[in-house]
Amino acid sequence: MARRAAICEAAAAAMHGAMPFESQLAEVLRLLSGALGCEHASLLLMRRGRLMPAVVDATPMPPLPPPESGDAVAGAAVCDGPRSGFVGASVIQTGEVICLHQAEADPRFNAAYAPTLPGVRVRSLLAAPLRAAAGQPLGVIELVNCTAVFGFDATDSSDLVALCAMLSALLPTQ
Repeated sequence: MARRAAICEAAAAAMHGAMPFESQLAEVLRLLSGALGCEHASLLLMRRGRLMPAVVDATPMPPLPPPESGDAVAGAAVCDGPRSGFVGASVIQTGEVICLHQAEADPRFNAAYAPTLPGVRVRSLLAAPLRAAAGQPLGVIELVNCTAVFGFDATDSSDLVALCAMLSALLPTQ
């Protein structure tokens, strides 16, 4: 509980700083990946019905093109539904946290849907949904490759869920 409070307190401080919103989100992911001990952290947001990367490894992604230029963003992971082989799709569909200790062995994982981490072998993954108060999906936070010997655990999962709830209240709904 103390770790969760520290994560949420640090994230709240980052979200109320003078940095641009995307930089604030990047700082939150940096804090989260350090606190939960993972190699990579990504925030994927729902945009025009697709799940697209917004922040990867504390780096804001390029802004999405305006609607008239189409949905495709070069190199972006997109989610067109739960059968896409993309863990984020399952998280969005079910609203549940997914913890994979052997990601490559899980049928929900497909390395082809991880272009935001080129050259990274995903061994373990913890993903949790971001939802608006009315329940509509806003996005997913994914933590990749836990550095702890035994991988992500129930405490990591509950800490991530608490942070997702806090961030969900701050994200714009579209």
